[in-house]
Amino acid sequence: MFDLIVQDFESFCEDTLSDTSRAHILTRRVGPRATTDQEISLKVNEQSTLYETCHSMSFVITTTGMWDVPHSLLRKEVPRKNFKAL
Repeated sequence: MFDLIVQDFESFCEDTLSDTSRAHILTRRVGPRATTDQEISLKVNEQSTLYETCHSMSFVITTTGMWDVPHSLLRKEVPRKNFKAL
């Protein structure tokens, strides 16, 4: 098992995505503006026994930005808030 955070998205995404779709998946948005129910196809790890059966699998994902302040402060003017992923 490997961690998908901070990995190059194209290394495990099977789909060829438009710039708009890519932006929705790699979003900084949170709450109601976050991406929900986006369907993508991810590659199966070649070392997995599942790889013999299929090379990719489709998933419906929800994505949200990761920040260094509590969710309740994200929409407010906070002196310092830093995006933690990408």
